[in-house]
Amino acid sequence: MMQARTLSAALSQFQIALQQTKTNFQETARLRVTVNDMKQRLDALESAPGQLPPPPISTTNEPPDPLSP
Repeated sequence: MMQARTLSAALSQFQIALQQTKTNFQETARLRVTVNDMKQRLDALESAPGQLPPPPISTTNEPPDPLSP
């Protein structure tokens, strides 16, 4: 009887681990699709003719000073 309980507990843990693995796999697949879409959008933006130069990157949260050189 003790072996049956041990096996049942082990099976339960295995099923939980299997479900978590499936969930992780699905999330990884979704993230890969999202990353690929973002790469395509970035490539399109980078190759767009007449694109504007990127705004300067600020190390603060304040907007750029319009009177600065």
